[in-house]
Amino acid sequence: MKSILKGLMMKKILLLSLLLLFAACTKISEPVSEGFIDNKKPEAQRGTSFFEYFKSKISFELTGTSKEVYLYYSTYEGKILRSANQSLPWSTSYFSSTDTLYYINVTNLNDSGYVQLKIYKDDVLIKTRSMEGYEANIRETGPTK
Repeated sequence: MKSILKGLMMKKILLLSLLLLFAACTKISEPVSEGFIDNKKPEAQRGTSFFEYFKSKISFELTGTSKEVYLYYSTYEGKILRSANQSLPWSTSYFSSTDTLYYINVTNLNDSGYVQLKIYKDDVLIKTRSMEGYEANIRETGPTK
């Protein structure tokens, strides 16, 4: 009885070894799912450039009762633009790669008046700041990730 069990065990081991050897030597010509779930490729591969796919939309919005402000703000290229005597309300948006920083600096130019800054990333509010009075200042910077 022991020799029969030993013989069956040896056959199973041999069969398993052959299967593993066959599997190791088999070349797979095409991946089954191309690495994507349900063969659906991400948007970046469906007509959208790779660079556009990894951009974030950054928006600055200024409102308030102040008549004018002095303003520095970043652009999509990472440059800083200046706008002197800017009236309110004011807003701008740009698309930026995910590894850059946004920057905005606002100074109230009136003796009185209230200014509120809102910063959005992909249309979601991420920061709100406010100030009141002459030469009151808001300065914000942060990653676009």
